[in-house]
Amino acid sequence: MTIRVPDDDHARAGSAHQRSVVPLLSDGLVTVRAFQESDAAGLVAVCRDEEVRRWTNVPDDYTLDMARRHIHQVVPGWWRDGTKQVWAVVATTETAAESGSPSKYLGSINLHAFAFGRAEIGLAFGAEARGTGAAERAVRLILDYAFDHLNLEYVAWRAITGNWGSRKLAWKCGFAFDGELRGAAEHRGELRNVWCLSLQRDEPRSPREPWVG
Repeated sequence: MTIRVPDDDHARAGSAHQRSVVPLLSDGLVTVRAFQESDAAGLVAVCRDEEVRRWTNVPDDYTLDMARRHIHQVVPGWWRDGTKQVWAVVATTETAAESGSPSKYLGSINLHAFAFGRAEIGLAFGAEARGTGAAERAVRLILDYAFDHLNLEYVAWRAITGNWGSRKLAWKCGFAFDGELRGAAEHRGELRNVWCLSLQRDEPRSPREPWVG
Protein backbone atom coordinates (compact mmCIF):
# COMPACT_ATOMS: atom_id res chain seq x y z
CA MET A 1 0.00 0.00 0.00
CA THR A 2 1.23 3.48 -0.89
CA ILE A 3 0.60 6.43 1.42
CA ARG A 4 2.31 9.73 0.65
CA VAL A 5 1.50 12.64 2.94
CA PRO A 6 3.03 16.13 3.31
CA ASP A 7 6.48 16.01 4.93
CA ASP A 8 6.82 16.54 8.68
CA ASP A 9 3.20 17.37 9.38
CA HIS A 10 -0.41 16.28 9.11
CA ALA A 11 -2.44 17.44 6.13
CA ARG A 12 -4.57 19.81 8.22
CA ALA A 13 -1.81 21.22 10.38
CA GLY A 14 0.73 23.96 9.72
CA SER A 15 0.66 26.51 6.93
CA ALA A 16 -1.92 26.87 4.19
CA HIS A 17 0.69 25.50 1.78
CA GLN A 18 1.13 22.34 3.86
CA ARG A 19 -2.63 21.83 4.08
CA SER A 20 -2.97 22.19 0.29
CA VAL A 21 -0.54 19.36 -0.46
CA VAL A 22 -2.94 16.50 -1.12
CA PRO A 23 -1.85 13.09 0.21
CA LEU A 24 -1.73 10.26 -2.32
CA LEU A 25 -3.09 6.90 -1.12
CA SER A 26 -3.15 3.64 -3.05
CA ASP A 27 -3.59 -0.09 -2.53
CA GLY A 28 -2.36 -0.91 -6.05
CA LEU A 29 -5.84 -1.26 -7.56
CA VAL A 30 -7.41 2.00 -6.42
CA THR A 31 -5.65 5.33 -5.98
CA VAL A 32 -6.99 8.27 -3.98
CA ARG A 33 -5.26 11.43 -5.20
CA ALA A 34 -5.61 15.13 -5.98
CA PHE A 35 -8.06 16.06 -8.72
CA GLN A 36 -6.64 16.65 -12.20
CA GLU A 37 -8.01 18.33 -15.32
CA SER A 38 -8.34 14.87 -16.87
CA ASP A 39 -10.97 14.01 -14.23
CA ALA A 40 -13.45 16.64 -15.44
CA ALA A 41 -15.44 14.48 -17.86
CA GLY A 42 -15.61 11.64 -15.35
CA LEU A 43 -16.80 14.03 -12.65
CA VAL A 44 -19.61 15.21 -14.91
CA ALA A 45 -20.67 11.61 -15.57
CA VAL A 46 -20.76 10.80 -11.84
CA CYS A 47 -22.68 13.96 -10.96
CA ARG A 48 -25.26 13.18 -13.63
CA ASP A 49 -25.68 9.61 -12.40
CA GLU A 50 -29.26 8.96 -11.29
CA GLU A 51 -28.29 7.30 -8.00
CA VAL A 52 -25.85 10.07 -7.11
CA ARG A 53 -28.50 12.71 -7.78
CA ARG A 54 -31.02 10.71 -5.76
CA TRP A 55 -28.99 10.86 -2.56
CA THR A 56 -26.99 14.10 -2.85
CA ASN A 57 -27.62 17.77 -3.57
CA VAL A 58 -25.41 17.85 -6.66
CA PRO A 59 -26.83 20.45 -9.08
CA ASP A 60 -29.11 19.29 -11.87
CA ASP A 61 -27.61 19.36 -15.37
CA TYR A 62 -24.06 19.33 -14.03
CA THR A 63 -21.76 20.79 -16.69
CA LEU A 64 -18.12 20.53 -17.70
CA ASP A 65 -17.59 24.14 -16.62
CA MET A 66 -18.94 23.25 -13.16
CA ALA A 67 -16.56 20.30 -13.00
CA ARG A 68 -13.54 22.42 -13.95
CA ARG A 69 -14.42 25.06 -11.38
CA HIS A 70 -14.79 22.32 -8.75
CA ILE A 71 -11.40 20.85 -9.67
CA HIS A 72 -9.40 24.06 -10.00
CA GLN A 73 -11.07 26.43 -7.52
CA VAL A 74 -13.49 24.83 -5.05
CA VAL A 75 -11.54 21.75 -3.97
CA PRO A 76 -8.15 23.57 -3.66
CA GLY A 77 -9.90 26.23 -1.57
CA TRP A 78 -11.19 23.60 0.84
CA TRP A 79 -7.73 22.10 1.20
CA ARG A 80 -6.16 25.52 1.82
CA ASP A 81 -8.61 26.57 4.55
CA GLY A 82 -8.73 23.10 6.11
CA THR A 83 -12.53 22.76 6.08
CA LYS A 84 -12.68 19.76 3.76
CA GLN A 85 -10.25 17.23 2.31
CA VAL A 86 -11.44 15.93 -1.06
CA TRP A 87 -9.81 13.36 -3.32
CA ALA A 88 -10.48 11.87 -6.74
CA VAL A 89 -10.67 8.07 -6.77
CA VAL A 90 -9.26 6.33 -9.82
CA ALA A 91 -8.71 2.78 -10.99
CA THR A 92 -4.99 2.27 -11.34
CA THR A 93 -2.04 -0.07 -11.35
CA GLU A 94 0.84 -0.03 -8.90
CA THR A 95 3.06 1.66 -11.51
CA ALA A 96 0.52 4.42 -12.11
CA ALA A 97 0.06 4.86 -8.37
CA GLU A 98 3.78 5.41 -7.80
CA SER A 99 4.09 7.93 -10.63
CA GLY A 100 0.85 9.78 -9.89
CA SER A 101 -0.28 9.20 -13.48
CA PRO A 102 -3.92 9.83 -14.38
CA SER A 103 -6.19 6.84 -14.77
CA LYS A 104 -9.89 6.03 -14.97
CA TYR A 105 -12.01 8.30 -12.76
CA LEU A 106 -14.45 6.39 -10.53
CA GLY A 107 -15.68 8.94 -8.02
CA SER A 108 -14.69 11.13 -5.11
CA ILE A 109 -14.23 10.75 -1.37
CA ASN A 110 -13.77 13.31 1.37
CA LEU A 111 -13.30 14.05 5.04
CA HIS A 112 -15.24 17.03 6.40
CA ALA A 113 -16.99 18.39 9.52
CA PHE A 114 -13.68 18.33 11.39
CA ALA A 115 -13.92 18.68 15.15
CA PHE A 116 -11.74 17.69 18.08
CA GLY A 117 -10.60 14.13 17.35
CA ARG A 118 -13.23 13.40 14.71
CA ALA A 119 -14.38 14.01 11.15
CA GLU A 120 -17.11 12.79 8.82
CA ILE A 121 -16.58 10.80 5.64
CA GLY A 122 -18.47 11.41 2.39
CA LEU A 123 -18.30 9.87 -1.07
CA ALA A 124 -19.90 9.78 -4.51
CA PHE A 125 -19.26 7.01 -7.05
CA GLY A 126 -20.78 6.48 -10.48
CA ALA A 127 -22.23 3.42 -12.17
CA GLU A 128 -18.87 2.13 -13.41
CA ALA A 129 -17.63 1.69 -9.85
CA ARG A 130 -20.64 -0.20 -8.54
CA GLY A 131 -20.01 -3.85 -7.85
CA THR A 132 -16.25 -3.49 -8.29
CA GLY A 133 -15.26 -2.98 -4.65
CA ALA A 134 -13.57 0.31 -5.55
CA ALA A 135 -15.61 2.38 -3.09
CA GLU A 136 -14.81 0.02 -0.23
CA ARG A 137 -11.11 0.11 -1.10
CA ALA A 138 -11.16 3.91 -1.14
CA VAL A 139 -12.97 4.07 2.19
CA ARG A 140 -10.39 1.78 3.79
CA LEU A 141 -7.55 3.92 2.47
CA ILE A 142 -9.16 7.05 3.90
CA LEU A 143 -9.76 5.34 7.25
CA ASP A 144 -6.08 4.36 7.46
CA TYR A 145 -5.12 7.94 6.69
CA ALA A 146 -7.65 9.44 9.13
CA PHE A 147 -6.66 7.28 12.07
CA ASP A 148 -2.93 6.76 11.42
CA HIS A 149 -1.92 10.15 9.97
CA LEU A 150 -4.52 12.61 11.24
CA ASN A 151 -4.74 10.81 14.60
CA LEU A 152 -8.52 11.01 14.66
CA GLU A 153 -10.39 9.06 17.31
CA TYR A 154 -13.73 8.76 15.46
CA VAL A 155 -14.94 8.90 11.88
CA ALA A 156 -18.66 9.50 11.37
CA TRP A 157 -20.83 8.43 8.43
CA ARG A 158 -24.20 9.95 7.60
CA ALA A 159 -26.65 8.88 4.89
CA ILE A 160 -30.14 9.94 3.93
CA THR A 161 -32.56 7.38 5.37
CA GLY A 162 -33.26 4.80 2.69
CA ASN A 163 -29.81 4.91 1.11
CA TRP A 164 -29.13 1.24 1.71
CA GLY A 165 -26.13 1.16 -0.60
CA SER A 166 -24.32 3.72 1.54
CA ARG A 167 -25.33 2.06 4.78
CA LYS A 168 -24.18 -1.37 3.58
CA LEU A 169 -20.78 0.01 2.58
CA ALA A 170 -20.40 1.53 6.04
CA TRP A 171 -21.45 -1.80 7.58
CA LYS A 172 -18.79 -3.67 5.57
CA CYS A 173 -16.14 -1.33 6.94
CA GLY A 174 -17.16 -1.83 10.57
CA PHE A 175 -19.22 1.29 11.23
CA ALA A 176 -21.76 0.95 14.04
CA PHE A 177 -25.31 2.15 13.45
CA ASP A 178 -25.93 4.86 16.06
CA GLY A 179 -29.48 5.82 15.17
CA GLU A 180 -31.69 8.00 12.99
CA LEU A 181 -32.07 11.76 13.25
CA ARG A 182 -35.39 13.15 12.10
CA GLY A 183 -35.29 16.06 9.67
CA ALA A 184 -31.51 16.39 9.99
CA ALA A 185 -30.75 17.04 6.32
CA GLU A 186 -32.05 19.49 3.73
CA HIS A 187 -32.30 17.47 0.54
CA ARG A 188 -33.57 19.01 -2.68
CA GLY A 189 -35.93 21.39 -0.95
CA GLU A 190 -37.24 19.16 1.82
CA LEU A 191 -36.12 17.88 5.21
CA ARG A 192 -35.09 14.23 5.31
CA ASN A 193 -34.20 11.84 8.10
CA VAL A 194 -30.57 10.77 8.37
CA TRP A 195 -28.90 7.52 9.41
CA CYS A 196 -25.88 8.11 11.66
CA LEU A 197 -22.99 5.66 11.96
CA SER A 198 -19.53 5.83 13.49
CA LEU A 199 -16.23 4.01 13.76
CA GLN A 200 -13.64 4.39 16.53
CA ARG A 201 -9.93 4.18 15.85
CA ASP A 202 -9.24 0.75 17.39
CA GLU A 203 -12.48 -0.98 16.38
CA PRO A 204 -12.39 -3.81 13.80
CA ARG A 205 -13.07 -2.62 10.25
CA SER A 206 -15.42 -5.49 9.49
CA PRO A 207 -19.14 -6.11 10.07
CA ARG A 208 -19.96 -6.30 13.77
CA GLU A 209 -23.48 -7.72 13.33
CA PRO A 210 -25.57 -9.44 10.63
CA TRP A 211 -26.71 -7.26 7.75
CA VAL A 212 -30.19 -5.80 8.35
CA GLY A 213 -31.15 -4.56 4.86
